[in-house]
Amino acid sequence: RLLDLLRDNGFYVERLRFTSPVRRGSRPAPPGSPGPIEVPGTAETARSSEEWNATIRRYGSPVFFSTSPDGRVVRGLSGIPADERPLLFCGNHQLYAFDMPVMVEQVLKETGVLMRGLAHPSLFPSGSGGDEEGHDEQKEDGKEQEGSDGFKLEIPEPPPAMQNTYSTFGAVQVTPSAFYRLLRQKEAVLLYPGGVREGFKRKGEQYELFWPTRPEFVRMAARFETTVVPIAAIGLEDSVSLVLDSDEIRASPLLQRLGWAEVEASARGARRGVTEDPDNDHAFVPPLIAPSVPARLYFLFGRPIKLGRELYEDREAAAQAYANVKAELEACISYLLRARERDPYKDFLPRYLYENPPLGQAPGQAPTFEPR
Repeated sequence: RLLDLLRDNGFYVERLRFTSPVRRGSRPAPPGSPGPIEVPGTAETARSSEEWNATIRRYGSPVFFSTSPDGRVVRGLSGIPADERPLLFCGNHQLYAFDMPVMVEQVLKETGVLMRGLAHPSLFPSGSGGDEEGHDEQKEDGKEQEGSDGFKLEIPEPPPAMQNTYSTFGAVQVTPSAFYRLLRQKEAVLLYPGGVREGFKRKGEQYELFWPTRPEFVRMAARFETTVVPIAAIGLEDSVSLVLDSDEIRASPLLQRLGWAEVEASARGARRGVTEDPDNDHAFVPPLIAPSVPARLYFLFGRPIKLGRELYEDREAAAQAYANVKAELEACISYLLRARERDPYKDFLPRYLYENPPLGQAPGQAPTFEPR
């Protein structure tokens, strides 16, 4: 009877599937660590998405495109080389990356590929596993600081719904060793090269890239002959208003008096080794945002780029490959910004009324532009 109940609710699987081969007798990797994990099933995916992703889909109505081998943009994710390993997905980091979980979920649903995201340590709950780069001693240190008036400031953790999604979908604390291990295991890795600087944009920087000048992550990926897939995403940065950006928060006398400098200093860093970026400011200072009218979310997976092993030794060639990946991503962003003007349901009200009619049954997701 229990077996029937599990089967009826979608939790029964005849064969476990892992993101990479697991040694016999070994334990599953703890949340936040780069070891192989079990690929979540249909029911588990749906359960983890009940809160966060369901809300994003309801108001953002995301649409997904990919690039076929002949260079054509097509609706859906058939252009992703799902059978190639390792895979490295490189995306533009929208403000706060609230769109990332729904993208990871969609890729898993359509292709069976679980993208293991490399995420900032501060996005994980204190005490989560897998911190291999000597940050453990900081996990209990002053994430919360008391200002001169006795008022406590703290760096907010992600909403519980997002934390649950990170755990279910195998996100990993971004460290050089975690990146290396995932590639060595021939996994599918999701990286935002712009990191915190790109995720915490300043005013007037909508959809700009802030990548490091050093192509080290490309060299590391080339060592394992990785296939890189650029991912362009737009819409989220049109759905929020930037009230105070990171620079304005740092300059605020009130926040400084309340102890913000100490809070900033206590945040765990994420840029070392192949992810080090001396050219951009990656201080973990979340900007203050306010919700705006929800824009439609668009995702385009660009032309796959195969990295040869020779790039690991040839720094000049690696720099050119790095530039090619970045240029492909910028071209995909530009394509989406132009193409969405042809979407009859890009604006919230007509889209929402189409998908949630006051009378009658909803016909499904609102149509979008035809790729060309």
